[in-house]
Amino acid sequence: MATGRSTILTVAGSIALAFALWLYVSLTRTYEGDIMVPIVAVPPPEQTILSNVPKYVTVHVRTTGLQLLNMTYYNKPQVCTLFVAQMTSTGAEQYSLTNAELLSKLSDVVPSRMLATNPSELSITTGMPSTAQVPLKVVHRISVRPGFVLASPPTAETQSVTVRGMQSVVDSIKSWSTAKIFLDDAHESVVLETPVMDSLGTVLEVMPKTVRVAIDVQRLADQEIIDVPVKLVGGASGVGLSARPAFIRVTVRGGVDNIAQISRDDITAEIDAIPTSGFAIPKVRLAKNARVVGVMPRMLQIVRVAQ
Repeated sequence: MATGRSTILTVAGSIALAFALWLYVSLTRTYEGDIMVPIVAVPPPEQTILSNVPKYVTVHVRTTGLQLLNMTYYNKPQVCTLFVAQMTSTGAEQYSLTNAELLSKLSDVVPSRMLATNPSELSITTGMPSTAQVPLKVVHRISVRPGFVLASPPTAETQSVTVRGMQSVVDSIKSWSTAKIFLDDAHESVVLETPVMDSLGTVLEVMPKTVRVAIDVQRLADQEIIDVPVKLVGGASGVGLSARPAFIRVTVRGGVDNIAQISRDDITAEIDAIPTSGFAIPKVRLAKNARVVGVMPRMLQIVRVAQ
């Protein structure tokens, strides 16, 4: 029995050793592959980038399997910063970077032999920027825990952002958005530091880069508001007509802090038309962050008041 177990261990050890040897030989061989290198172009002072600059350069390298694996999945290349003022000027506010110059810049962040790049060279146009203030929209997908409610839409600390860049691009921007906020099972109010969208980062600068967004989550609660007066308006406001009863009870639902501040002054109940039946359903509106879930009585009789 012991001999059998020893044989199994010996075979397993041999397989593991063989696999380790194969892996070592494979990773020390030379391979070719592509890696993605992030780049950032810095314009001259008081100017902006007017042309599209790629966010990444694809670099074809020749190196060991271990190094290629490391650069692809683990220690990815750092950002390569290109100072436009140091590039070759090809005209008024026109700059270029040849393939040899691009390879030289990339050598600072790619510790391997580079064979080619895509794109192979860069052309950049700069110019005086245009600026504008545009409204900021908070984009979100928030789900709350049962028994809670998103008491009001998420609110950013600033209602607008400054966009700066090429005039034709700036003029086309009517509003800007935050990065989408995802929250699940929310059950308390929070303030989140949220990035501002950067989809046009190569041709447009947006300030600020992040904003604080307040998310108001409260416990769900109901509140009854009694003696809300019913008014006859529009076509129903004839002389000598009145609703019976003249007051109704309204049930509102929302965040516990919000509905605690609601009074009958925040609710309007109006009848603007009288059906031939002589009975009408009042239109109830609430001015605050809550909703009407019940009206008692729901239908009122319109009667003529004795003069």
